Amino acid sequence: RDPDDPSAATLKEPWDKKEQRIRQASPYGHLRNWRLVAAIVKCGDDLRHELLAYQFMVRL
Repeated sequence: RDPDDPSAATLKEPWDKKEQRIRQASPYGHLRNWRLVAAIVKCGDDLRHELLAYQFMVRL
């Protein structure tokens, strides 16, 4: 693993600690139904492979 890779930084902090830290900083953190979700955002790519994988996962 490359220690300078910014994507590796996400693995250094446990999810529950990250969620707690972000919730405390969020102006909406006091809301009962507040939650943090992870997402991968892609732009300008051909997403047919991802769509096929998603369709397989939905069927499972």
